[in-house]
Amino acid sequence: MRVVIRADASLLIGTGHIMRCLTLAEKLIANQHEVVFICREHAGNMIDFIRSKGYKVYVLFGVDHKENSLNWLGVNWDTDAQQTVDCLKQESVVDWVVVDHYAIDWRWEKQILLYREAIRIFVIDDLADRRHICDVFLDQNLNQNSLTRYKNKLPDTATTYFGPSYALLRNEFIIAHKLVEPRNGNIKSITVFYGGNDSTGETLKAIRALKQLSLEQIKIKIIVGQNNPKRLEIMQSCLNLRNFITEDHVSNMAELMKQTDLFIGAGGSTTWERCILGVPSITTVLADNQKEITKAVEHYGATWNLGEHWTVTETTIIQAIRYAVNHPLEVHKMSKRCLAVIGNYQGSSVIINKMMSLTEYKKSK
Repeated sequence: MRVVIRADASLLIGTGHIMRCLTLAEKLIANQHEVVFICREHAGNMIDFIRSKGYKVYVLFGVDHKENSLNWLGVNWDTDAQQTVDCLKQESVVDWVVVDHYAIDWRWEKQILLYREAIRIFVIDDLADRRHICDVFLDQNLNQNSLTRYKNKLPDTATTYFGPSYALLRNEFIIAHKLVEPRNGNIKSITVFYGGNDSTGETLKAIRALKQLSLEQIKIKIIVGQNNPKRLEIMQSCLNLRNFITEDHVSNMAELMKQTDLFIGAGGSTTWERCILGVPSITTVLADNQKEITKAVEHYGATWNLGEHWTVTETTIIQAIRYAVNHPLEVHKMSKRCLAVIGNYQGSSVIINKMMSLTEYKKSK
């Protein structure tokens, strides 16, 4: 199969959509399929990073900043659809278009099908706030009412995959999951990571909170995302602190998570990386699309949800860390619940197999 992925990263959007699409791309490549990306040149894009992984990237130019503030696409949907079609025309064969973008809906998808009806569409989404035209649909978040949320929003013929057992996670997490055991609850190491850009400055807030606690016997690791605009300030703030270690844009996140007893970070796709490794966590909501997932995981007992970032203070973080350190049994229970959330992990393999079977079916007609 030849698969084209339409997804973006930016200072506003974050890096999560691209990271999970790269995970899908790796799985497709491993199964001898071909993958191409289409990305818009937003500020904070990951185009060079995607290319460094060996993928061809078509770049969509032009960003209307007023429009971008409204829907994250950067231009009108019909402009984006036409630009995407222009890219597809340069490919002799396209079997699938994968869409992972909160600003794209059925209108955009219809334009792709009007250009080439034989194309199959795979949509990755979790907002349930608009209609889609697709053959395969994935919402990897934890919801009690997935079928109800998407009623009348998906074609009856679409194959749907719901829940974190289908989360798009890198091989390093899947391999580590097979050997992981629940944490014992004793906290000897803490990891702080608020995503690729951390535009609201949560990392520095957490560092200031940690400095106020007497945690000299606990190893504290601060991970700085590749698009974090306060990288140098973060590095400087941790100088001369013997138990603080800073790491810049790591590539071994699963290994780091295996080694930590408590994770302080954001909601979003990193949630499932923590859960599959049974990592207890203190979570701050950084964006609207993280609210529902974080509340659901909190309800399941698999994280402590501090709420939206603008309500979270250093005192809030201090109280949560102090509680975790002083209540090892509760930390142990949370670790077990994290693993239970993932359940019988299926991953992307079943989805890719479905894509292959649908491709073969269409070619045989």
